[in-house]
Amino acid sequence: MEALPFSYFSHYFPNSKSLGAVTNRILSSFGLRITRIHDWADPTTYIPFAETIAKAKASGLALGDYIDVRQGIAGTTAATIQGMQRLGVFEKPVKSLLEIGPGTGRYLAKTIQLCSLDRCEVYETAVEWARYIEKNYPVILQPTDGGTLKATRSDSVDLVQAHKVLCSTPFLTTARYWAEMLRVTRPGGYAVFDVATESCLPPAVVKLWADSGMPSMSPYPAVVPYKVVLDFFEANGAKLVGTFYAPLPPGKTEVFVFQKN
Repeated sequence: MEALPFSYFSHYFPNSKSLGAVTNRILSSFGLRITRIHDWADPTTYIPFAETIAKAKASGLALGDYIDVRQGIAGTTAATIQGMQRLGVFEKPVKSLLEIGPGTGRYLAKTIQLCSLDRCEVYETAVEWARYIEKNYPVILQPTDGGTLKATRSDSVDLVQAHKVLCSTPFLTTARYWAEMLRVTRPGGYAVFDVATESCLPPAVVKLWADSGMPSMSPYPAVVPYKVVLDFFEANGAKLVGTFYAPLPPGKTEVFVFQKN
């Protein structure tokens, strides 16, 4: 049976996820079907579950390292965690951890290695990856609504993190997650996340994004000015410990580390 790429349909039908199932039923009588093809160079496409697990295993690499290599940014997950280390996030024991959107678990796995966890909570909307994380890591999979951390108590978490999540969410979603991160972080605890600030977008990089071939309605990069981030967190009881950069091809994002007062 011949497979037609999903992108062929999604360009013309934005709601093609649901359309695909209907279309496949129609095309099956002609010996055709549509499939989703993952583009590792395009961060807007979701990482497929079964295929990625199988190919990571065959490669001999840890899942997170395999994904970094396939995305052309080998070592970036480890470098991000090392950046957090340099800024003192793990100087004191981290006994409670919360991650928003852990996805494949690549940041979660490396973070857990540096913690002395009594409790680890995750909020993940991708069902297959959520089940994988729940099965393979000592986590509590919390009910997820894509905007709040309502299952988590206020002032209860040593470290709240979101990697490669808020660089793609609409601003109101991002702002609501910021407020929730501040709510659940205990005094003295840390909130870590990355967004695309103006320093991530010099003219040459803007041109790279424009020429990247990604759809015009792509969520990447969701740009937030540095001052907006800083002012919000400082006005709501947190101080900036520092920032550093992480790749988001064809550009980068800025990783913020805040400590709650």
